[in-house]
Amino acid sequence: MKIKKSSLFLTTTLILLVLLMISILTQGFGLTTCATASSDNTLLYLYPQGCKTCDISNFDDILNKISSESASYEANFVRSPLVLFPKENQIFLVDASDKSSLAKDLCSLTADEDLCSLSKQLLCEGVAKTDKPNVKLFYMSYCPFGQQAFKSLAQVAALFGDKVDIEPHFVIYENYQGGSSDYCLDNGKICSMHGIKELNEDIREACVYKYDQDKFWNYAVCVMNSCSLQEVDSCWETCADKYSIDKNKIKSCFEEEGITLMRAEKQLDQKYGATGSPTIILNEESYTGGRSPEDFKQAICCGFNTPPEECAEELSQTASASGSCS
Repeated sequence: MKIKKSSLFLTTTLILLVLLMISILTQGFGLTTCATASSDNTLLYLYPQGCKTCDISNFDDILNKISSESASYEANFVRSPLVLFPKENQIFLVDASDKSSLAKDLCSLTADEDLCSLSKQLLCEGVAKTDKPNVKLFYMSYCPFGQQAFKSLAQVAALFGDKVDIEPHFVIYENYQGGSSDYCLDNGKICSMHGIKELNEDIREACVYKYDQDKFWNYAVCVMNSCSLQEVDSCWETCADKYSIDKNKIKSCFEEEGITLMRAEKQLDQKYGATGSPTIILNEESYTGGRSPEDFKQAICCGFNTPPEECAEELSQTASASGSCS
């Protein structure tokens, strides 16, 4: 993300004011401490209040490639660590949630050979290897961040076929909004953030995955692209028809198995700590990297004992937003 500026100080001040406004609107109560950047070679490091792992020194080996001096402030409304990187009269917001993300984004901005080499090295750091990687995507069918991650993984699923297990799962809450029937089923025990129509679609997608798995990704992407939340309870049938999915089978599954399927999803949410959409687990470890199709493909390729030829194919690098519904 880049922001035009007339001067670094003025733009940084503007960003802080905007963030402060966001803080107030979201019931965060402003900045704890603040420092502004003063020159074109200074980075501004943002990190969430109370974050125990967001020490600026953790990133010195990367940041020192860019700047001899760095400043930081703590904000209680920032969910992910960020770096404000000034370049050519613009300020770029750079993901600093982990070293791999920071090195990757700064490599893209600077084309620095050492940073780009470090980015490749860090990409596979800590990724467990197996003959057949497993990806679990926990999402809400009408969370925009979950949809973006889903569409990226749909391209990866099409690329790898049965060489990778990519499992869709659903983020289910209990007693959301007081267990209201506008959000919940099963006496308030099975709820979804964006309401009962989202929960209905979650159940239908779980049914399609169970009974017509080879058509699942196309069906779900069709619903995301074609059906608004308000009309999805009828619109889904158009997508089912498009891919020759047995609608009666899905309706029976919805009525007879829906609650059981969502109870199982809720148990998986608890097991993997999936409280936000998207939550991504790669080979039983939390994945926090980029969400473009190429980002997912590269991470999955790190998880192979012997990467297949598909790993040499380049997918879209269009980045998805790094936020979540939680």
